[in-house]
Amino acid sequence: MAEKTTKKKTTTKPVKSTAKATAAPTKKTPSTKKAVSTSQKKAPAKVEKSTPPKKMTAQTFEDTSVKVVLEQEAACAVSIQATLSSKVIEEATAQALKETSKGVSLPGFRKGKVPKSMIEKNYASTILEKKSQILVQKGLDLSIALCKLRPLNYRNVQPKVEKFSDNEAVFSYKFESYPLIPKIPLEKIKLEKIQPEEVNEKRVEEVIDVMRSYQAKWTPIEDRAIEMGDFVDIDVLNMETDTKLVSHKRVEVTKGKLSKWLIALLVGLKKDESKEGVSEWDDSLPTSEKKDFKATKCKAHVLGIFKGDLPPVDEDFAKAMGTQSVADLKTQVLLRLNKNAEADCERQQKALLDKALEQLVDFELPQTLIDAEVKTKLKLKQEAVGQKKLSKTEEAKMKDEAESEAKSALKLFFILQKLANDHGIIVSEQELREVLSERISQLNLPKEVASNQQYKNQLIQEMRMNCFIDLLTEKVKHHLLKQVTFA
Repeated sequence: MAEKTTKKKTTTKPVKSTAKATAAPTKKTPSTKKAVSTSQKKAPAKVEKSTPPKKMTAQTFEDTSVKVVLEQEAACAVSIQATLSSKVIEEATAQALKETSKGVSLPGFRKGKVPKSMIEKNYASTILEKKSQILVQKGLDLSIALCKLRPLNYRNVQPKVEKFSDNEAVFSYKFESYPLIPKIPLEKIKLEKIQPEEVNEKRVEEVIDVMRSYQAKWTPIEDRAIEMGDFVDIDVLNMETDTKLVSHKRVEVTKGKLSKWLIALLVGLKKDESKEGVSEWDDSLPTSEKKDFKATKCKAHVLGIFKGDLPPVDEDFAKAMGTQSVADLKTQVLLRLNKNAEADCERQQKALLDKALEQLVDFELPQTLIDAEVKTKLKLKQEAVGQKKLSKTEEAKMKDEAESEAKSALKLFFILQKLANDHGIIVSEQELREVLSERISQLNLPKEVASNQQYKNQLIQEMRMNCFIDLLTEKVKHHLLKQVTFA
């Protein structure tokens, strides 16, 4: 039977902190215990980047086992002072005595049958040490259950003995907790409805032309400049960001198959020549790209010029492509394009959902996780830049972007985890095994790595965790897209 919670009046005192007020944690801890009193500032209604409040109040929780004074600081840093009840101290004393008795053997007594009085007299220091260890752990367990907190890493919890005697036990603990995430008001989400890109006959023909190019006979052209109808291998550089938009891609210099502005740049150039220009919108491009299009200063570089002898689209070609006829080939291409269009539509819809979820609630994130995520994202950005030397301004901008992206990714991760718990969404072992098996089959490890079983086991364990997270978040998003309102 659950113990009855005793309520007492308590006063709260201000403590220095830079934390924002937060709400219930993502994981529910079963408990019949209630807070005696709380006094806390309300969190802002919207996400802000401004400095959190400098002051907030301590919260006091109490039941028949423990009295807890909780202070929450910035970045999920938590400080707890736990005063254990006499009942818990008595139980710990009995447990310490029992554990000590199991290993005691004295002349004239069987092991484990030594009288209590003799053990208390001869092993007082051992009993006291065990009692202290038991109470330190009980203080933490009872406190986090009562306050509904979850340490981010139990190994990093810092316990401290404040007071300890036969009938008094007061301990303090410092640790990083999981974020306390408030209720997520999904009813406030209104998303733009994105429709799949319409697949027409022209798009089908373009894909078949690409398939034909795989069967083509190519003749290099060395003695003249590019003409209409030629095939060229090109790089296209975004001169504003110094990144490649196109890398070693073969394109056909034909109206309707290549943007007009790029045709204008290429015609007249010879192999190894370059020309600069500004990209322009072309109505032949998919309309889904129009809203994201931005005129950009570019440079096209010609890597090679070719004349292509492409096979005709006939029954032989269709069979070479694994279909029964030309009509069957076009049908298969159409089905694949429609499937890709629907998948792209869903990706865009989920991106809008991610953005909407981030704006719904505000809560603190653990600094340890932020630092680790920033390090990972910064490394990826530095690898993308390569050997290019950045100015101090560019380096600072890169770090700011990495931090912003890291915080967004972590915030979304915790929101989706909470929604998975709230909506009872789980990943089955069968689902996990299927995805993990597929990813393992795609691994191409060097021989020296593949032969290291310990490394392989560690890698598979990491992959398993990543698969679980990916599957769970995708299932949550799929579920939410059926629940939210579309504008």
